[in-house]
Amino acid sequence: MTTLTTKITWEARGIELDPAHVTASSEFNSRKKINGIEDLAESILALGQTTPVGVVQNGDAYDLVYGFRRFNAIQHLIEAGHDIKLLADVVSTENLNDLVLLNVQENVSREQLTLTEEYEAVAKLTAFMTRDQIMETLGVTKTWITQRLKIGELSNILREAVDDGLSVRAAQTLQLLPEELHEEYASRAVGQSVSTVADMVQSRINEREGLDPEPTDDDSDIELLDDDEDLQPLDEDDLPADEDDDDGAPNPLEAYITSLVDAVEDEDEDRKEKMQILIASIRWKSVADGDKILKGLQYCFEEDDESDS
Repeated sequence: MTTLTTKITWEARGIELDPAHVTASSEFNSRKKINGIEDLAESILALGQTTPVGVVQNGDAYDLVYGFRRFNAIQHLIEAGHDIKLLADVVSTENLNDLVLLNVQENVSREQLTLTEEYEAVAKLTAFMTRDQIMETLGVTKTWITQRLKIGELSNILREAVDDGLSVRAAQTLQLLPEELHEEYASRAVGQSVSTVADMVQSRINEREGLDPEPTDDDSDIELLDDDEDLQPLDEDDLPADEDDDDGAPNPLEAYITSLVDAVEDEDEDRKEKMQILIASIRWKSVADGDKILKGLQYCFEEDDESDS
């Protein structure tokens, strides 16, 4: 695939435009919220606009492609009575897909989007790009793309909770509950481990189905995570460790089931992700007759392997 830098050419670089002739179209904007405008405006007033926005010509006017925070800061200064121009680069392409891609790349490279905004940006790209092309162009991993797209499966309430610090895996676990419970349980889940959130969800499901609730530890046994530990568990190796395992060695039953999950085809990512969430939520040391279950599974799968040969 030809990379973005060779696809995009410029009609002009670093020119000054009248902001009144520039339209900020939501068609290109990856942002849902634009924060910090006043601070950025003060910086521009003191130091000038050091980074141009990107625009595409539309008749006698221009459409904004990227740089929405800078554009809003300039407008803020104009409303405050300052006479100021907009520093801009004019993109020559009129291909809509190229312009969307340019906006996404500019925002992702600056790491200024929330996780939900990154999901919406990647979702736009999947309409005209393969995952391999997105990986190459944005310089991200396949896991990064998959986990952003997983956010699209969440309710709006849980998406907002993720942007406010709830881990993605905890949010996926809460998605099992009816949507009317998402706000309540999202507030309770912030700072909790995935296994603790899974216990909360299972207890509530049992209660709704008229089953005996799972035994709940008292508050002193609830594992609270550091503020930065569980905000964005988006790396593929970031599965929670077994909280009951003192010596760090993997539980044999957990290790065997994990190996079965690893054998699932990469193309079946949705199934694989859900199985990983399930594994992370199980208290393996508390599983009764784990050794017998392990032997039974090994026997069944060995029998299947022999019958296939």
